Amino acid sequence: MSLKEKFQVVLNQKGQFKCPNAGGAARATPPRASTPPKAPADTKSKADNFSMVVANLAQRGNSRPRTLKTLTSTVASLFPKGIAEAEVTALVQQLQSTGKISISENKVSYAL
Repeated sequence: MSLKEKFQVVLNQKGQFKCPNAGGAARATPPRASTPPKAPADTKSKADNFSMVVANLAQRGNSRPRTLKTLTSTVASLFPKGIAEAEVTALVQQLQSTGKISISENKVSYAL
């Protein structure tokens, strides 16, 4: 068995490692089917992004952002692949239009 094949056997193991040569006959596990690449965060629908932001803000409890600036940076940080500034602004406006938040003098209050 070549070194490459040995690595493949080790990488294909699930759970506790079992040496293929232990107990006499070596059994090779079939290679795992490759999964399709995940879609980047940018391709998610706006409704998914909105529901994710609402869920995150509700989960934070009393430690939610209190100013508009920190809210926008918090929303942007929820998307590790990055999100356009226009989309962040649109999400904040959607939060405000649905009544989830209200903004007065750059202070944010929540109705979650």
